[in-house]
Amino acid sequence: MRGRRFQRGQRGVAAVIGTLLALLVFMTLFGLFLTQFLPIWMTDNEAMLANEVSAQLGQVKQCMDLLALYQGSGPRTCSSPVTMQSGGIPIFASPTQGTLAFETLPQLYTNVTFNDTVIGPSTPMGNLYQNFSPGEVVMNLPDRYYTPVTYVVTMGGLFQDQGGNQQTLLYQPSIEVTPQGSQVALSMTFYAMYGNSTRLQSTGTNEIYVTYIGETTYDAGSTAVNVSFSTYYPCAWQSYLGAGLKSIGEPVQYSPASCPTNVGFNQIYQMHAYFPPSVDFSLTIVSFSVAMGIGNPT
Repeated sequence: MRGRRFQRGQRGVAAVIGTLLALLVFMTLFGLFLTQFLPIWMTDNEAMLANEVSAQLGQVKQCMDLLALYQGSGPRTCSSPVTMQSGGIPIFASPTQGTLAFETLPQLYTNVTFNDTVIGPSTPMGNLYQNFSPGEVVMNLPDRYYTPVTYVVTMGGLFQDQGGNQQTLLYQPSIEVTPQGSQVALSMTFYAMYGNSTRLQSTGTNEIYVTYIGETTYDAGSTAVNVSFSTYYPCAWQSYLGAGLKSIGEPVQYSPASCPTNVGFNQIYQMHAYFPPSVDFSLTIVSFSVAMGIGNPT
């Protein structure tokens, strides 16, 4: 018995080839989307989050400035929301999630030394040492497409750290120099933050609550000033102490004199700054409590 023979049909062959070509075009476009458009899309999403967080932590810094200005006679608490994650691409890429934290580390300290000449007629003048831990509000964005970045509010300033020696002081602490004849008056205001150590990861937003506790001011008259502190951000401080303060007439001397070529991750550096004698020196340390989360501060 003879078997049946199947004949080739041109229509069937054309259909198969057409299907394969369509599949090839789809795979090519899909690969182009994954390798070209998706990274660009996610880079834009992460860059938008970085800019948004920078502005929001700038509001925290401005909030503290406002509370310090009122000195407890006006509002004592203010808050700012912080966006916790970037936009994503459904199915293809999950959002990039940030970590918001508050911490007070004993190894991070600030010490200000000066000669108090106006304590009072019954009190002998002498060196004063004011030592405090400034505390840090930290937002870490471990970006996968955009440059990873960390924003930190500490000592009354806002820092941006993009790894290595790519460090910038976005908002400066309050160090003011006022000309008085041929001399200058020097005023420093630093912020000390206190609260429970907190680390948050979530979707949506979290609130940062800042409450004014009080402040201490020292009017020391004519004196030189030494400021010693430990920091994760030596390059940002060197740029500020060098170009920033010298541009407004304060020839501060500081060490180390140059930015480390390779700043290690979570490596603490010791900074020293010497301010030559001024006609009048004033130091103010403002204390705040910090809380984070959703809802009213506890």
